[in-house]
Amino acid sequence: MEQLPVGVLTDERPEGCRRDPAGPFEVEDHWFALELVEFQVVAGEALPSDVATAVEDTIERLRLNDLECCKARLKFAEDYWEHHISFDYLTRHVPFVARELQRQAKLRDGDR
Repeated sequence: MEQLPVGVLTDERPEGCRRDPAGPFEVEDHWFALELVEFQVVAGEALPSDVATAVEDTIERLRLNDLECCKARLKFAEDYWEHHISFDYLTRHVPFVARELQRQAKLRDGDR
């Protein structure tokens, strides 16, 4: 996942949320997706129910859809689409956003 703005991660845990998020070594690429309207992280399609639950708990636990996180992802995508940054820059700084733009065929013409 991409880096989060400073201060986003805390020890607070929403009620009913797993204590431990899915670990980075157990996560597969297709488990998380990005919807490109509000730039929220969502569970990938066709996941087994236990995996989908773990993904949703992780999204909630890590507060990946806090407004500041969504705005940051949107800003990177807009900067890329408006030619302010390259796909290489996007890939290095927010690889999740880059992969999702590529997966959803939202790259600029020269980057396809």
